[in-house]
Amino acid sequence: MKTIMMWSLKGGTGRTTVCANLGGLLHHQGRHCFLVDTDPQNMLALHLGMQVGERYGLALPEVTEHELAAYKRRNPSPIPHLPFGSCGVDELLTIARRADEAPDLLLERLSVLAPPRTEAVIVDAPPLVSPWTHSLVRRSDFVLLVLAPDAACYATLPALQEMVALREDQSTVAFVVNKMDPRVEFNRDVRAAMEQLLGDRLLPFSIPIDGAFPEALGRQLLLREHSPNSLALNRLRELAQWVVEHVLDT
Repeated sequence: MKTIMMWSLKGGTGRTTVCANLGGLLHHQGRHCFLVDTDPQNMLALHLGMQVGERYGLALPEVTEHELAAYKRRNPSPIPHLPFGSCGVDELLTIARRADEAPDLLLERLSVLAPPRTEAVIVDAPPLVSPWTHSLVRRSDFVLLVLAPDAACYATLPALQEMVALREDQSTVAFVVNKMDPRVEFNRDVRAAMEQLLGDRLLPFSIPIDGAFPEALGRQLLLREHSPNSLALNRLRELAQWVVEHVLDT
């Protein structure tokens, strides 16, 4: 079983949307993936039909297989996943303290909770540096960083590169640009600057900006179900195939 960390240091890159749709496409191909939300915004499972206001998730002090099975009955989805959960400030502070004391415990818990035959645990990590993200950067089998073609995201690249430099194998790191509008000159210029800085670690395709993404989320559908003929979905399929060839089947 492999762990794929999906991360960015800037909010608004569409990382969670890409994560949910990537997991959905891999599932549709018959690959066994387990999607996990470690972001307190708790948005990942909303793409997969979770009821608004659902409190269960990784944020609970103890997350057991029995509780996960009960969550699945309340929120049936063909794609195995674990939400972050809903919690208050005090609970978030407790989570941060536990993560600081035992940052590697997260991956150990996920290996226990992952369903049988899971090929990959895909972790949606929040846009910040924390003990959990630090552990995921070091210990995940692959790190996929989601970028937006804007100046603020470009400005985070030195910090991102410093973090991924902690990994022993730099070939297990890749970057993908999301929300790309090739009609906008500035988008093209930022992507070109990113490519100059990142080299072949930046994937050769970009996921285009698409108004169908927020519409699909509003209906709690994945893009494959909502807009099966969209260009964005074709690029997501390219990403899924890339992950199969360069991560799952290696």
